[in-house]
Amino acid sequence: MSWKSGNEGGGLEMKKEEGKKERKRRKRRIMKKGKEKEEKEKEKREEEKVNENEEEGEEREKKKEEREEREKKKEMRKGEKRKEKRKEKRKREERKRRKKEKKSKKEKKKKKKKKKKKKKKKKKKKQVNKLNIYAGSLSGTTNG
Repeated sequence: MSWKSGNEGGGLEMKKEEGKKERKRRKRRIMKKGKEKEEKEKEKREEEKVNENEEEGEEREKKKEEREEREKKKEMRKGEKRKEKRKEKRKREERKRRKKEKKSKKEKKKKKKKKKKKKKKKKKKKQVNKLNIYAGSLSGTTNG
């Protein structure tokens, strides 16, 4: 920039230069604004993408949880059925065991009775033998 006054012929040149610089400044400003706008839009798009991805992720997570819940319920139902089957099995086994115990008790009673009868018979036999021996000894010793 020259310091010539407008009359000395350098004024037009200065105005041209200033106009050029102004245009450049304006252009830079516009470009800067455009870039800022583009960056903002880019950020917005990225944010939207992130949000979409998050939403999709949340949906996937939700679906996964629902699937797991269904499977859990299914397993619980299976578990309940198994529990019922086990209960029934236990009941059957308990009945069998009680029946067996009853049978064994009856058999024990029978055996006891048989043993008692045998003992009684033996005792009677012994008594009869004793009596016979006593009677025999009496008959054998007649001092008459």
